[in-house]
Amino acid sequence: MPTHMRCMYSVEELQNVSLSGPFNFTKGCKLLRTHGYNLVGEKEGRVDYQTLLFDLKEDPKQEKPIQNQALQEHFQKEIARHMAENDAPAELYDRMGI
Repeated sequence: MPTHMRCMYSVEELQNVSLSGPFNFTKGCKLLRTHGYNLVGEKEGRVDYQTLLFDLKEDPKQEKPIQNQALQEHFQKEIARHMAENDAPAELYDRMGI
């Protein structure tokens, strides 16, 4: 039975599920695709979060964000590379703006 962190899915949520193709780590098994919800209970979509980078050694309280476009682009490429290596679903790239 599919569950959220602390409760089972409601009947209404289960009425709109579908099977998704397998990932490379699911040994050929299909997965149950459900609609995502963000932390405030709204349906997921692309969220325009602000990109913030910090030097944790020099700024452990994360009070002074680093403003460096080249560094942000480098990390975004690295995130995309790791996502590809780990078979991330296509919709996750869109959701994260990659």
